[in-house]
Amino acid sequence: AAFFGIRPDDILGKAQSRDCVLPRHMSMFFSRSLLKIPYIKIGDIFAKDHSTVMSSVKLIQKAIDINDEEIGNAYNAILKKLRP
Repeated sequence: AAFFGIRPDDILGKAQSRDCVLPRHMSMFFSRSLLKIPYIKIGDIFAKDHSTVMSSVKLIQKAIDINDEEIGNAYNAILKKLRP
């Protein structure tokens, strides 16, 4: 949330603006990839269905794989903060 300049409640909320959706997708991605939390549990945390979580994780992974500049830069910056 801090990286994107939004409140943690915005990530966990229902807002569908890009300002909230990308950080939410990234949070779900890191929850799955770094913490190995099951999709269903991530869905519970974010009040989303597990299939929504799976789609979010795949979307971020695909963006990283194709070298999407915006998502790749955000991913690398957040990863540096999480793993100093």
